[in-house]
Amino acid sequence: MSITARCKGETTVRFSRMGLALCAAALVLGAGATASSANRLSLNNSRFKMVWSEFRFQEGAVELVCPMTLEGTLSHTTFTKVAGLQVGSVTVARFGTCRGGSATFLNTLPWSLNYRLFEGTLPNIANILLYLPSVAVRLRDSIFGVQTECLYAGNGNELGLQIFALRESSGGIGTVTPPEIGTSFIEVSASAEITCPRRITTGGSGTFGTMTVPPTTNPLTLTLI
Repeated sequence: MSITARCKGETTVRFSRMGLALCAAALVLGAGATASSANRLSLNNSRFKMVWSEFRFQEGAVELVCPMTLEGTLSHTTFTKVAGLQVGSVTVARFGTCRGGSATFLNTLPWSLNYRLFEGTLPNIANILLYLPSVAVRLRDSIFGVQTECLYAGNGNELGLQIFALRESSGGIGTVTPPEIGTSFIEVSASAEITCPRRITTGGSGTFGTMTVPPTTNPLTLTLI
Protein backbone atom coordinates (compact mmCIF):
# COMPACT_ATOMS: atom_id res chain seq x y z
CA MET A 1 0.00 0.00 0.00
CA SER A 2 1.29 3.51 -0.80
CA ILE A 3 0.32 6.90 0.63
CA THR A 4 0.39 10.39 -0.93
CA ALA A 5 2.31 12.94 1.20
CA ARG A 6 4.45 16.09 1.04
CA CYS A 7 7.92 16.17 2.65
CA LYS A 8 9.81 19.44 3.40
CA GLY A 9 7.63 21.39 1.01
CA GLU A 10 8.74 19.37 -2.04
CA THR A 11 6.52 18.16 -4.88
CA THR A 12 3.82 15.71 -3.82
CA VAL A 13 5.02 12.13 -4.24
CA ARG A 14 3.85 8.66 -3.29
CA PHE A 15 5.56 6.86 -0.39
CA SER A 16 5.35 3.41 1.04
CA ARG A 17 4.60 3.21 4.75
CA MET A 18 8.34 2.95 5.38
CA GLY A 19 9.03 5.95 3.17
CA LEU A 20 6.44 8.03 5.01
CA ALA A 21 7.97 7.09 8.35
CA LEU A 22 11.41 8.12 7.13
CA CYS A 23 10.02 11.41 5.86
CA ALA A 24 8.35 12.14 9.22
CA ALA A 25 11.58 11.30 11.04
CA ALA A 26 13.49 13.68 8.79
CA LEU A 27 11.03 16.46 9.59
CA VAL A 28 11.39 15.89 13.36
CA LEU A 29 15.16 15.76 13.17
CA GLY A 30 15.23 18.87 11.02
CA ALA A 31 13.08 20.79 13.53
CA GLY A 32 15.29 19.59 16.38
CA ALA A 33 18.43 20.66 14.55
CA THR A 34 16.94 24.13 13.97
CA ALA A 35 16.10 24.55 17.66
CA SER A 36 19.44 23.21 18.88
CA SER A 37 21.43 25.35 16.44
CA ALA A 38 19.68 28.51 17.68
CA ASN A 39 22.08 28.91 20.60
CA ARG A 40 22.55 32.68 20.56
CA LEU A 41 20.46 35.63 21.70
CA SER A 42 20.53 38.97 19.94
CA LEU A 43 19.49 42.42 21.23
CA ASN A 44 18.94 45.30 18.83
CA ASN A 45 20.76 48.00 20.80
CA SER A 46 23.79 48.35 23.05
CA ARG A 47 22.16 50.74 25.56
CA PHE A 48 19.49 50.11 28.19
CA LYS A 49 17.61 51.87 30.96
CA MET A 50 15.57 50.14 33.67
CA VAL A 51 13.20 52.19 35.83
CA TRP A 52 11.07 51.09 38.79
CA SER A 53 8.66 53.42 40.56
CA GLU A 54 8.59 50.89 43.41
CA PHE A 55 11.40 48.41 44.10
CA ARG A 56 11.20 46.44 47.34
CA PHE A 57 13.80 45.40 49.87
CA GLN A 58 12.21 43.31 52.56
CA GLU A 59 12.88 40.70 55.22
CA GLY A 60 11.12 40.27 58.54
CA ALA A 61 10.54 43.68 60.13
CA VAL A 62 12.43 45.49 57.33
CA GLU A 63 10.57 46.76 54.27
CA LEU A 64 11.70 49.62 52.06
CA VAL A 65 9.96 50.60 48.82
CA CYS A 66 12.09 52.85 46.61
CA PRO A 67 12.12 54.32 43.11
CA MET A 68 15.19 52.83 41.39
CA THR A 69 16.95 53.48 38.06
CA LEU A 70 19.70 51.46 36.40
CA GLU A 71 21.35 52.46 33.12
CA GLY A 72 24.18 50.93 31.18
CA THR A 73 25.60 49.39 28.05
CA LEU A 74 25.74 45.92 26.58
CA SER A 75 29.17 44.60 25.72
CA HIS A 76 27.51 41.82 23.70
CA THR A 77 24.41 42.56 21.63
CA THR A 78 24.74 38.98 20.37
CA PHE A 79 25.77 36.30 22.86
CA THR A 80 25.67 32.56 23.47
CA LYS A 81 23.30 31.28 26.17
CA VAL A 82 26.02 30.56 28.75
CA ALA A 83 25.18 30.96 32.45
CA GLY A 84 27.42 33.51 34.16
CA LEU A 85 28.44 35.33 30.98
CA GLN A 86 28.92 39.07 31.46
CA VAL A 87 26.75 40.71 28.80
CA GLY A 88 27.05 44.34 29.88
CA SER A 89 27.73 46.92 32.57
CA VAL A 90 25.61 49.19 34.75
CA THR A 91 27.04 52.72 34.59
CA VAL A 92 24.25 54.69 36.35
CA ALA A 93 22.43 53.56 39.51
CA ARG A 94 20.29 55.68 41.81
CA PHE A 95 17.41 55.57 44.26
CA GLY A 96 14.65 58.09 44.77
CA THR A 97 12.89 58.84 48.05
CA CYS A 98 11.93 55.57 49.77
CA ARG A 99 8.95 54.63 51.89
CA GLY A 100 9.98 53.12 55.21
CA GLY A 101 13.54 54.44 55.25
CA SER A 102 16.31 55.22 52.76
CA ALA A 103 18.60 53.31 50.40
CA THR A 104 22.01 54.18 48.95
CA PHE A 105 24.20 52.28 46.50
CA LEU A 106 27.73 51.92 47.86
CA ASN A 107 30.16 50.29 45.48
CA THR A 108 31.86 52.10 42.62
CA LEU A 109 30.38 51.86 39.13
CA PRO A 110 30.44 50.24 36.63
CA TRP A 111 28.92 46.95 37.79
CA SER A 112 28.90 43.71 35.87
CA LEU A 113 25.56 42.68 34.33
CA ASN A 114 25.48 38.92 33.77
CA TYR A 115 23.22 36.45 31.94
CA ARG A 116 21.80 33.56 33.98
CA LEU A 117 19.13 31.66 32.00
CA PHE A 118 16.03 31.90 29.84
CA GLU A 119 12.52 30.58 30.42
CA GLY A 120 10.27 29.15 27.73
CA THR A 121 10.58 26.41 25.12
CA LEU A 122 12.83 27.05 22.13
CA PRO A 123 12.33 28.79 19.83
CA ASN A 124 9.80 30.68 22.01
CA ILE A 125 11.60 32.55 24.81
CA ALA A 126 9.36 34.03 27.50
CA ASN A 127 12.07 35.95 29.39
CA ILE A 128 15.75 36.04 30.26
CA LEU A 129 17.21 36.31 33.76
CA LEU A 130 19.99 38.85 34.33
CA TYR A 131 21.79 39.56 37.60
CA LEU A 132 24.21 41.95 39.28
CA PRO A 133 26.66 39.71 41.19
CA SER A 134 28.42 42.36 43.27
CA VAL A 135 25.99 45.21 43.97
CA ALA A 136 26.18 46.76 47.47
CA VAL A 137 23.57 48.90 49.20
CA ARG A 138 23.07 50.64 52.56
CA LEU A 139 19.54 50.50 53.97
CA ARG A 140 18.38 52.73 56.82
CA ASP A 141 15.18 51.67 58.52
CA SER A 142 13.41 51.62 61.86
CA ILE A 143 13.55 48.07 63.24
CA PHE A 144 11.30 47.58 66.27
CA GLY A 145 11.34 51.33 66.80
CA VAL A 146 15.14 51.63 66.65
CA GLN A 147 16.81 53.51 63.77
CA THR A 148 19.15 50.98 62.18
CA GLU A 149 21.65 51.07 59.34
CA CYS A 150 22.28 47.80 57.47
CA LEU A 151 24.89 47.13 54.79
CA TYR A 152 24.18 44.45 52.16
CA ALA A 153 26.14 43.14 49.19
CA GLY A 154 25.94 40.44 46.53
CA ASN A 155 28.36 37.58 47.08
CA GLY A 156 29.54 37.42 43.48
CA ASN A 157 27.15 34.72 42.29
CA GLU A 158 23.72 34.56 40.63
CA LEU A 159 21.84 35.03 43.93
CA GLY A 160 22.56 38.76 43.92
CA LEU A 161 20.14 41.34 42.58
CA GLN A 162 18.25 39.39 39.91
CA ILE A 163 16.11 40.85 37.12
CA PHE A 164 13.78 39.07 34.73
CA ALA A 165 13.46 40.80 31.33
CA LEU A 166 10.03 39.80 30.02
CA ARG A 167 9.82 39.19 26.28
CA GLU A 168 6.60 40.04 24.45
CA SER A 169 5.32 38.08 21.45
CA SER A 170 6.70 40.81 19.17
CA GLY A 171 10.19 40.28 20.62
CA GLY A 172 10.22 43.54 22.55
CA ILE A 173 11.36 43.72 26.18
CA GLY A 174 9.27 46.43 27.78
CA THR A 175 8.98 45.07 31.33
CA VAL A 176 11.52 44.01 33.95
CA THR A 177 10.83 42.44 37.33
CA PRO A 178 12.77 40.63 40.06
CA PRO A 179 11.88 36.98 40.78
CA GLU A 180 9.28 36.11 43.37
CA ILE A 181 10.08 37.08 46.94
CA GLY A 182 12.62 34.85 48.67
CA THR A 183 14.58 33.83 45.56
CA SER A 184 16.78 36.91 45.01
CA PHE A 185 18.68 38.45 47.90
CA ILE A 186 21.85 40.18 49.07
CA GLU A 187 23.79 39.26 52.21
CA VAL A 188 24.39 41.42 55.26
CA SER A 189 27.89 42.81 55.84
CA ALA A 190 29.86 41.37 58.76
CA SER A 191 30.13 44.88 60.23
CA ALA A 192 26.37 45.51 60.22
CA GLU A 193 24.40 46.04 63.40
CA ILE A 194 23.18 42.90 65.15
CA THR A 195 19.52 43.81 64.60
CA CYS A 196 19.94 43.67 60.80
CA PRO A 197 18.39 40.64 59.06
CA ARG A 198 21.07 38.24 57.80
CA ARG A 199 19.95 38.82 54.21
CA ILE A 200 17.47 41.04 52.43
CA THR A 201 15.16 40.00 49.60
CA THR A 202 15.28 42.14 46.47
CA GLY A 203 11.95 42.48 44.71
CA GLY A 204 8.74 40.61 45.36
CA SER A 205 5.19 40.58 44.07
CA GLY A 206 4.16 43.64 42.08
CA THR A 207 7.70 44.95 41.56
CA PHE A 208 7.43 45.72 37.84
CA GLY A 209 9.57 48.23 35.97
CA THR A 210 10.27 49.29 32.39
CA MET A 211 13.25 48.64 30.12
CA THR A 212 13.92 51.04 27.26
CA VAL A 213 16.64 52.23 24.89
CA PRO A 214 17.68 55.70 26.10
CA PRO A 215 17.00 58.48 25.31
CA THR A 216 13.86 57.02 23.69
CA THR A 217 10.97 55.10 25.20
CA ASN A 218 11.42 52.25 22.72
CA PRO A 219 11.89 48.75 24.15
CA LEU A 220 14.87 46.53 23.42
CA THR A 221 14.13 43.72 20.99
CA LEU A 222 15.33 40.19 21.76
CA THR A 223 15.62 37.55 19.05
CA LEU A 224 16.93 33.98 18.94
CA ILE A 225 19.50 33.29 16.21
